[in-house]
Amino acid sequence: MGEYQIVALKPTATVKVRLCDASGKPLVRQAIQVMTGGKTEDGGGAWGYLPPTMTDGEGVAAFRLPPGKGDFRLAWGEGEELIFSRTLQPGEAVDLGTVKSKEPGTKAKP
Repeated sequence: MGEYQIVALKPTATVKVRLCDASGKPLVRQAIQVMTGGKTEDGGGAWGYLPPTMTDGEGVAAFRLPPGKGDFRLAWGEGEELIFSRTLQPGEAVDLGTVKSKEPGTKAKP
């Protein structure tokens, strides 16, 4: 048998967002695909998929992300997405606020 190594895990960051349609009505029970990524050394990039999450009765969803610097993408509905870059601290709580969809098929803006 080999030697054991102790690895200390850091707490995840919690990110919260509220999704609304163009009129401001909450998007209830809306599935959100959460992706993490970043630029690779060759200038490219790759997205890693996390388990999807759902909004609640108020259109709010919360999910956990690994601490560190990265690019994050939330996608829902038919082509709606929000991409943001941030350095997340261990245990940090981040509220992205309300993201209101413009019109069907256009990109949302916070």
